[in-house]
Amino acid sequence: MVIVETNGRIPPEHLENFEASYAYLKQKPIPTGILRSTLYSSNRKHRAYHIVTVWKSREAYQRYISKIKTLEAVRIFRSVGVEPAIKLFDVVDNIP
Repeated sequence: MVIVETNGRIPPEHLENFEASYAYLKQKPIPTGILRSTLYSSNRKHRAYHIVTVWKSREAYQRYISKIKTLEAVRIFRSVGVEPAIKLFDVVDNIP
């Protein structure tokens, strides 16, 4: 498994649109290989948001990104004028 974490600080005037854009993804087909995606706020007062997406494998993630120009998570941040940071993690172990 691979986790992709996309994060940034959202301007206060765009918080509602940002959260609505993420919620809209629930209406779209889930790309093959995504196990889960979650929107987190580490501190709503400071507007720090994270989209954490769990992929079945690094290969599934790489196949997907080779077919698209921009990840949906990145698009959502950019839609409110934020260039997000992206981190990729390999899952070493987990507890069910």
